[in-house]
Amino acid sequence: MLVMITILTALTLTTTIAAYAGGGDDDDDGNKQKAEDDSAAAIADCDDNDVERAGFDCIAIAASDVEIEQEEESATLSVCKVEFDADFSPKDFTFTVTGNNPSPEEFAGNANCVDVTIGPGEYVVSETAVPEAKATQITDSDCVQDPNNRLRATGEIQAGETQICTFNNFSPN
Repeated sequence: MLVMITILTALTLTTTIAAYAGGGDDDDDGNKQKAEDDSAAAIADCDDNDVERAGFDCIAIAASDVEIEQEEESATLSVCKVEFDADFSPKDFTFTVTGNNPSPEEFAGNANCVDVTIGPGEYVVSETAVPEAKATQITDSDCVQDPNNRLRATGEIQAGETQICTFNNFSPN
């Protein structure tokens, strides 16, 4: 008699199918069988609810060994650089993003923005300034300029959300 043991797939759960074929005795060596893909079969003692060996009319599911992986949704942070001084270009500036697994983490500035894929949570965007450039201001953005460091902006982003963080270098008036 053959009893199939199936651990059902949930979310990104891996499916394992194992088979038990055995006689009526409690001999562990004769009551274990590998699945066709050579993975170990889950064996249970239905009388004692132990995951060790199974009898004829028993189905065992090794629930304690099942891991459920939930993929965390990402968000998009668009980092933009606007330079009003003709002596400089947005690509003269380097940006670094820290937070929940940002990609890319470091890149050259771009007036058309650079989209950073990032996990939900808090983030920091830092600009490496060109010494001769005018003071940076964060404007029309979802991020907030650090009052103690004009080259740094912070924010918080939710899964599935898109935010914009724009660094501007204005000529003094």
